[in-house]
Amino acid sequence: MTESLTARLQQRLSSQSAEIEALTSAELTRLASSLRQQSEAALRTMHNDIQGTSLMMADELEIVRLTARWWWVALIVTWLVIAGLSVWHWMDPASDPFPIFKSGGQSYLMLPDGTEPMICQGEQPFLCLKLPNGM
Repeated sequence: MTESLTARLQQRLSSQSAEIEALTSAELTRLASSLRQQSEAALRTMHNDIQGTSLMMADELEIVRLTARWWWVALIVTWLVIAGLSVWHWMDPASDPFPIFKSGGQSYLMLPDGTEPMICQGEQPFLCLKLPNGM
């Protein structure tokens, strides 16, 4: 009876081991399939996110390129304006040493102290000023 009980227990253990192995294998296969699906979904999401970010960055870089291009144009125009104003100021005749004032739509020249109006002789007489010494 002991041998028969031992044989039955071994047979039962063997069948339970096979059943456990089959259940474990099925469960592992199900888990592997679930993990594969989740991983594929996560990878697709990451791929789409990366692709979207790449497109957004490309658009932003194009805006930066256009801005940089126009920035250089604005900088060059600014330099040209500054150079033009400098040349215009340089070519502008120096302010007269005699101040001018306007009154009633007329402009009047203010002469420094010590000058005397005179009539000078040339081909024709003309009005001139005798300047003080040192001017």
